[in-house]
Amino acid sequence: MAHHDEYTARKLRTIDTLRAALNDVTDDARRFEAKYRLFQEFRTFSMDTTLTLARELVTTATRNDSLIWLSHIMEVEALKGLGEYSAALQLLDRIPQPWKQTFRERILNRYVSIYYSLSEYPPTPEAGERYFNKLDAYRDSVSMFVGRTHVSYWLNNAERQRAHGRFRQALASLDSANRMMPGTVDPGVMAYLRASNHEALGDLTTAKKEYAVAAAYDLRHAVRKYESLQELARILSAEGDNTRAYTYIMCAINDIKASKARSRTARIADYLPIVLATYTQQQENMVHNKNLLLITVTALALALVVSLLFIRRKNLRLDAERRRLHDKN
Repeated sequence: MAHHDEYTARKLRTIDTLRAALNDVTDDARRFEAKYRLFQEFRTFSMDTTLTLARELVTTATRNDSLIWLSHIMEVEALKGLGEYSAALQLLDRIPQPWKQTFRERILNRYVSIYYSLSEYPPTPEAGERYFNKLDAYRDSVSMFVGRTHVSYWLNNAERQRAHGRFRQALASLDSANRMMPGTVDPGVMAYLRASNHEALGDLTTAKKEYAVAAAYDLRHAVRKYESLQELARILSAEGDNTRAYTYIMCAINDIKASKARSRTARIADYLPIVLATYTQQQENMVHNKNLLLITVTALALALVVSLLFIRRKNLRLDAERRRLHDKN
Protein backbone atom coordinates (compact mmCIF):
# COMPACT_ATOMS: atom_id res chain seq x y z
CA MET A 1 0.00 0.00 0.00
CA ALA A 2 2.94 2.31 0.58
CA HIS A 3 3.67 2.10 -3.18
CA HIS A 4 0.03 2.50 -4.27
CA ASP A 5 0.62 5.79 -6.12
CA GLU A 6 3.73 4.37 -7.78
CA TYR A 7 1.78 1.39 -9.16
CA THR A 8 -0.98 3.69 -10.42
CA ALA A 9 1.58 5.92 -12.13
CA ARG A 10 3.13 2.87 -13.80
CA LYS A 11 -0.30 1.81 -15.07
CA LEU A 12 -0.92 5.29 -16.47
CA ARG A 13 2.46 5.24 -18.25
CA THR A 14 1.48 1.95 -19.92
CA ILE A 15 -1.85 3.47 -20.98
CA ASP A 16 -0.10 6.58 -22.35
CA THR A 17 2.24 4.35 -24.38
CA LEU A 18 -0.70 2.44 -25.87
CA ARG A 19 -2.53 5.67 -26.67
CA ALA A 20 0.55 7.02 -28.42
CA ALA A 21 0.78 3.80 -30.45
CA LEU A 22 -2.91 4.14 -31.36
CA ASN A 23 -2.32 7.62 -32.77
CA ASP A 24 0.28 6.18 -35.17
CA VAL A 25 -2.07 3.52 -36.56
CA THR A 26 -3.52 4.07 -40.03
CA ASP A 27 -5.50 0.94 -41.02
CA ASP A 28 -8.67 -0.36 -39.32
CA ALA A 29 -7.33 -3.81 -38.41
CA ARG A 30 -4.36 -2.41 -36.49
CA ARG A 31 -6.57 0.29 -34.96
CA PHE A 32 -8.89 -2.41 -33.62
CA GLU A 33 -5.95 -4.31 -32.13
CA ALA A 34 -4.58 -1.15 -30.50
CA LYS A 35 -7.97 -0.24 -28.99
CA TYR A 36 -8.44 -3.82 -27.85
CA ARG A 37 -5.14 -3.62 -25.91
CA LEU A 38 -6.29 -0.35 -24.37
CA PHE A 39 -9.58 -1.98 -23.39
CA GLN A 40 -7.67 -4.77 -21.62
CA GLU A 41 -5.68 -2.20 -19.63
CA PHE A 42 -8.76 -0.23 -18.61
CA ARG A 43 -11.15 -3.13 -17.81
CA THR A 44 -10.02 -3.30 -14.17
CA PHE A 45 -8.98 0.35 -13.91
CA SER A 46 -11.75 2.64 -15.19
CA MET A 47 -15.19 1.38 -16.10
CA ASP A 48 -16.51 4.46 -17.91
CA THR A 49 -13.44 4.55 -20.17
CA THR A 50 -13.83 0.80 -20.75
CA LEU A 51 -17.39 1.37 -21.99
CA THR A 52 -16.25 4.21 -24.27
CA LEU A 53 -13.52 2.01 -25.77
CA ALA A 54 -15.92 -0.92 -26.27
CA ARG A 55 -18.32 1.30 -28.20
CA GLU A 56 -15.47 2.74 -30.25
CA LEU A 57 -14.44 -0.84 -31.07
CA VAL A 58 -17.94 -1.50 -32.43
CA THR A 59 -17.60 1.40 -34.89
CA THR A 60 -14.00 0.44 -35.72
CA ALA A 61 -15.12 -3.08 -36.69
CA THR A 62 -17.95 -1.95 -39.00
CA ARG A 63 -16.87 -4.22 -41.88
CA ASN A 64 -16.31 -7.36 -39.81
CA ASP A 65 -19.36 -8.99 -38.19
CA SER A 66 -17.23 -11.22 -35.97
CA LEU A 67 -15.37 -8.25 -34.48
CA ILE A 68 -18.59 -6.25 -34.16
CA TRP A 69 -20.23 -8.86 -31.92
CA LEU A 70 -16.97 -9.45 -30.04
CA SER A 71 -16.97 -5.71 -29.33
CA HIS A 72 -20.57 -5.89 -28.13
CA ILE A 73 -19.59 -8.66 -25.70
CA MET A 74 -16.84 -6.37 -24.41
CA GLU A 75 -19.46 -3.62 -24.12
CA VAL A 76 -21.52 -5.99 -21.95
CA GLU A 77 -18.54 -6.42 -19.62
CA ALA A 78 -18.21 -2.65 -19.28
CA LEU A 79 -21.95 -2.18 -18.67
CA LYS A 80 -21.84 -4.83 -15.96
CA GLY A 81 -18.88 -3.10 -14.31
CA LEU A 82 -20.88 0.14 -14.27
CA GLY A 83 -23.81 -1.64 -12.63
CA GLU A 84 -26.02 -1.42 -15.76
CA TYR A 85 -27.21 -5.01 -15.47
CA SER A 86 -30.45 -4.67 -17.41
CA ALA A 87 -28.72 -3.00 -20.36
CA ALA A 88 -26.01 -5.68 -20.30
CA LEU A 89 -28.56 -8.52 -20.35
CA GLN A 90 -30.57 -6.86 -23.14
CA LEU A 91 -27.44 -6.53 -25.26
CA LEU A 92 -26.53 -10.19 -24.70
CA ASP A 93 -30.03 -11.26 -25.67
CA ARG A 94 -29.76 -9.22 -28.92
CA ILE A 95 -26.76 -11.18 -30.17
CA PRO A 96 -27.83 -13.27 -33.21
CA GLN A 97 -27.90 -17.03 -32.66
CA PRO A 98 -25.00 -17.84 -35.04
CA TRP A 99 -22.72 -15.49 -33.12
CA LYS A 100 -23.98 -16.86 -29.81
CA GLN A 101 -22.56 -20.18 -30.95
CA THR A 102 -19.28 -18.61 -32.11
CA PHE A 103 -18.72 -16.77 -28.82
CA ARG A 104 -20.59 -19.22 -26.62
CA GLU A 105 -18.01 -19.46 -23.82
CA ARG A 106 -17.52 -15.68 -23.61
CA ILE A 107 -21.27 -15.07 -23.57
CA LEU A 108 -21.93 -17.72 -20.92
CA ASN A 109 -19.22 -16.21 -18.73
CA ARG A 110 -20.81 -12.77 -19.10
CA TYR A 111 -24.14 -14.21 -17.94
CA VAL A 112 -22.36 -15.82 -14.98
CA SER A 113 -20.72 -12.53 -14.04
CA ILE A 114 -23.97 -10.54 -14.26
CA TYR A 115 -26.10 -12.99 -12.30
CA TYR A 116 -23.37 -13.34 -9.68
CA SER A 117 -23.55 -9.60 -9.04
CA LEU A 118 -27.36 -9.59 -9.12
CA SER A 119 -27.57 -12.48 -6.64
CA GLU A 120 -25.34 -10.67 -4.12
CA TYR A 121 -27.83 -7.87 -3.41
CA PRO A 122 -31.24 -8.84 -4.75
CA PRO A 123 -34.22 -6.52 -4.18
CA THR A 124 -36.33 -9.38 -2.74
CA PRO A 125 -35.66 -12.94 -1.48
CA GLU A 126 -37.65 -14.27 -4.45
CA ALA A 127 -35.47 -12.34 -6.89
CA GLY A 128 -32.38 -13.56 -5.05
CA GLU A 129 -33.46 -17.18 -5.46
CA ARG A 130 -34.24 -16.60 -9.15
CA TYR A 131 -30.84 -14.98 -9.77
CA PHE A 132 -29.04 -17.74 -7.87
CA ASN A 133 -30.75 -20.46 -9.92
CA LYS A 134 -29.84 -18.70 -13.18
CA LEU A 135 -26.26 -18.29 -11.96
CA ASP A 136 -26.07 -21.97 -11.09
CA ALA A 137 -27.50 -22.95 -14.47
CA TYR A 138 -25.09 -20.76 -16.44
CA ARG A 139 -22.12 -22.09 -14.46
CA ASP A 140 -23.28 -25.60 -15.30
CA SER A 141 -23.57 -24.59 -18.98
CA VAL A 142 -20.00 -23.23 -18.99
CA SER A 143 -18.69 -26.45 -17.44
CA MET A 144 -20.55 -28.63 -19.95
CA PHE A 145 -19.38 -26.52 -22.89
CA VAL A 146 -15.65 -26.35 -22.07
CA GLY A 147 -15.25 -29.86 -20.62
CA ARG A 148 -13.12 -31.18 -17.78
CA THR A 149 -9.84 -30.48 -19.58
CA HIS A 150 -10.40 -26.71 -19.50
CA VAL A 151 -9.46 -24.52 -16.56
CA SER A 152 -12.85 -22.76 -16.72
CA TYR A 153 -14.53 -26.05 -15.86
CA TRP A 154 -12.71 -26.30 -12.55
CA LEU A 155 -13.10 -22.61 -11.67
CA ASN A 156 -16.85 -22.72 -12.29
CA ASN A 157 -17.10 -26.00 -10.43
CA ALA A 158 -15.22 -24.47 -7.48
CA GLU A 159 -17.67 -21.56 -7.35
CA ARG A 160 -20.67 -23.89 -7.61
CA GLN A 161 -19.32 -26.03 -4.76
CA ARG A 162 -18.70 -22.92 -2.63
CA ALA A 163 -22.20 -21.57 -3.34
CA HIS A 164 -23.68 -24.86 -2.10
CA GLY A 165 -21.53 -24.92 1.04
CA ARG A 166 -19.11 -27.61 -0.10
CA PHE A 167 -15.94 -25.69 0.70
CA ARG A 168 -13.41 -28.54 0.75
CA GLN A 169 -14.61 -29.72 -2.65
CA ALA A 170 -14.29 -26.12 -3.87
CA LEU A 171 -10.65 -26.00 -2.73
CA ALA A 172 -10.01 -29.33 -4.47
CA SER A 173 -11.44 -27.89 -7.71
CA LEU A 174 -9.16 -24.85 -7.42
CA ASP A 175 -6.19 -27.18 -6.98
CA SER A 176 -7.30 -29.01 -10.13
CA ALA A 177 -7.46 -25.70 -12.02
CA ASN A 178 -3.86 -24.98 -11.04
CA ARG A 179 -2.75 -28.46 -12.09
CA MET A 180 -4.58 -28.33 -15.41
CA MET A 181 -3.06 -25.06 -16.62
CA PRO A 182 -0.55 -23.71 -14.07
CA GLY A 183 0.00 -19.97 -14.28
CA THR A 184 -3.02 -19.25 -16.49
CA VAL A 185 -5.41 -18.27 -13.70
CA ASP A 186 -5.07 -14.72 -12.39
CA PRO A 187 -3.09 -15.14 -9.11
CA GLY A 188 -5.19 -12.48 -7.40
CA VAL A 189 -8.44 -14.24 -8.33
CA MET A 190 -7.09 -17.64 -7.29
CA ALA A 191 -5.87 -16.36 -3.90
CA TYR A 192 -9.22 -14.61 -3.30
CA LEU A 193 -11.23 -17.74 -4.09
CA ARG A 194 -9.04 -19.86 -1.83
CA ALA A 195 -9.33 -17.30 0.97
CA SER A 196 -13.13 -17.24 0.85
CA ASN A 197 -13.28 -21.03 1.18
CA HIS A 198 -10.74 -21.15 4.01
CA GLU A 199 -12.71 -18.46 5.85
CA ALA A 200 -15.93 -20.44 5.43
CA LEU A 201 -14.13 -23.46 6.93
CA GLY A 202 -13.12 -21.35 9.94
CA ASP A 203 -9.40 -21.20 9.08
CA LEU A 204 -9.00 -17.44 9.51
CA THR A 205 -5.19 -17.57 9.64
CA THR A 206 -4.96 -19.04 6.14
CA ALA A 207 -7.84 -16.88 4.93
CA LYS A 208 -6.08 -13.68 6.04
CA LYS A 209 -2.86 -14.79 4.36
CA GLU A 210 -4.64 -15.58 1.07
CA TYR A 211 -6.63 -12.32 1.15
CA ALA A 212 -3.35 -10.45 1.74
CA VAL A 213 -1.71 -12.25 -1.20
CA ALA A 214 -4.67 -11.38 -3.44
CA ALA A 215 -4.74 -7.75 -2.26
CA ALA A 216 -1.00 -7.34 -2.80
CA TYR A 217 -1.31 -8.69 -6.35
CA ASP A 218 -4.25 -6.39 -7.13
CA LEU A 219 -2.47 -3.32 -5.74
CA ARG A 220 0.76 -4.07 -7.63
CA HIS A 221 -1.20 -4.37 -10.90
CA ALA A 222 -3.43 -1.33 -10.24
CA VAL A 223 -6.57 -3.47 -10.22
CA ARG A 224 -9.08 -1.05 -8.75
CA LYS A 225 -12.26 -3.13 -8.54
CA TYR A 226 -10.92 -5.70 -6.11
CA GLU A 227 -12.59 -7.34 -3.12
CA SER A 228 -9.67 -8.95 -1.29
CA LEU A 229 -8.54 -5.87 0.64
CA GLN A 230 -12.15 -5.24 1.73
CA GLU A 231 -12.52 -8.79 3.03
CA LEU A 232 -9.21 -8.56 4.87
CA ALA A 233 -10.37 -5.31 6.47
CA ARG A 234 -13.61 -6.98 7.57
CA ILE A 235 -11.74 -9.80 9.35
CA LEU A 236 -9.27 -7.43 11.00
CA SER A 237 -12.12 -5.26 12.23
CA ALA A 238 -13.84 -8.29 13.76
CA GLU A 239 -10.57 -9.10 15.53
CA GLY A 240 -10.41 -5.58 16.95
CA ASP A 241 -7.63 -4.25 14.70
CA ASN A 242 -9.70 -1.24 13.66
CA THR A 243 -6.73 0.94 12.73
CA ARG A 244 -5.49 -1.34 9.95
CA ALA A 245 -9.04 -2.24 8.97
CA TYR A 246 -9.85 1.44 8.48
CA THR A 247 -6.69 2.02 6.41
CA TYR A 248 -7.48 -0.92 4.14
CA ILE A 249 -11.17 -0.18 3.67
CA MET A 250 -10.58 3.49 2.85
CA CYS A 251 -7.98 2.49 0.24
CA ALA A 252 -10.50 0.07 -1.29
CA ILE A 253 -13.33 2.61 -1.26
CA ASN A 254 -11.14 5.27 -2.91
CA ASP A 255 -10.09 2.83 -5.65
CA ILE A 256 -13.67 1.74 -6.31
CA LYS A 257 -14.72 5.39 -6.61
CA ALA A 258 -11.80 6.11 -8.97
CA SER A 259 -12.68 3.12 -11.17
CA LYS A 260 -16.39 4.10 -11.38
CA ALA A 261 -17.15 0.43 -10.69
CA ARG A 262 -20.71 0.94 -9.54
CA SER A 263 -21.21 -2.84 -9.48
CA ARG A 264 -18.96 -2.78 -6.40
CA THR A 265 -20.51 0.22 -4.63
CA ALA A 266 -23.39 -1.78 -3.12
CA ARG A 267 -20.84 -3.81 -1.19
CA ILE A 268 -19.31 -0.68 0.31
CA ALA A 269 -22.34 -0.36 2.58
CA ASP A 270 -21.33 -3.66 4.20
CA TYR A 271 -18.04 -2.13 5.27
CA LEU A 272 -19.34 1.15 6.66
CA PRO A 273 -19.47 -0.36 10.18
CA ILE A 274 -15.67 -0.64 9.98
CA VAL A 275 -15.42 3.07 9.22
CA LEU A 276 -17.94 3.84 11.96
CA ALA A 277 -16.16 1.60 14.48
CA THR A 278 -12.84 3.26 13.75
CA TYR A 279 -14.38 6.73 13.91
CA THR A 280 -16.04 5.84 17.23
CA GLN A 281 -12.77 4.48 18.54
CA GLN A 282 -10.96 7.65 17.46
CA GLN A 283 -13.61 9.76 19.18
CA GLU A 284 -13.32 7.66 22.33
CA ASN A 285 -9.54 8.00 22.19
CA MET A 286 -9.90 11.77 21.82
CA VAL A 287 -12.26 11.92 24.80
CA HIS A 288 -9.92 9.69 26.79
CA ASN A 289 -6.92 11.81 25.87
CA LYS A 290 -8.88 14.97 26.66
CA ASN A 291 -9.88 13.58 30.05
CA LEU A 292 -6.33 12.48 30.71
CA LEU A 293 -5.06 15.93 29.77
CA LEU A 294 -7.67 17.55 32.02
CA ILE A 295 -6.69 15.32 34.95
CA THR A 296 -3.02 16.05 34.34
CA VAL A 297 -3.61 19.81 34.17
CA THR A 298 -5.79 19.67 37.30
CA ALA A 299 -3.13 17.68 39.14
CA LEU A 300 -0.45 20.15 38.07
CA ALA A 301 -2.66 23.07 39.17
CA LEU A 302 -3.21 21.46 42.55
CA ALA A 303 0.49 20.79 42.87
CA LEU A 304 1.16 24.42 41.99
CA VAL A 305 -1.34 25.65 44.61
CA VAL A 306 0.18 23.37 47.24
CA SER A 307 3.65 24.58 46.29
CA LEU A 308 2.56 28.22 46.51
CA LEU A 309 0.97 27.64 49.91
CA PHE A 310 4.11 25.89 51.11
CA ILE A 311 6.33 28.70 49.83
CA ARG A 312 4.05 31.34 51.38
CA ARG A 313 4.12 29.52 54.70
CA LYS A 314 7.89 29.28 54.54
CA ASN A 315 8.15 32.98 53.68
CA LEU A 316 5.96 33.84 56.68
CA ARG A 317 8.26 31.81 58.92
CA LEU A 318 11.30 33.54 57.45
CA ASP A 319 9.71 36.96 58.02
CA ALA A 320 8.92 36.05 61.62
CA GLU A 321 12.47 34.81 62.17
CA ARG A 322 13.85 37.96 60.55
CA ARG A 323 11.75 40.17 62.89
CA ARG A 324 12.83 38.11 65.93
CA LEU A 325 16.49 38.53 64.98
CA HIS A 326 15.95 42.23 64.39
CA ASP A 327 14.32 42.66 67.80
CA LYS A 328 17.15 40.69 69.45
CA ASN A 329 19.78 42.83 67.74
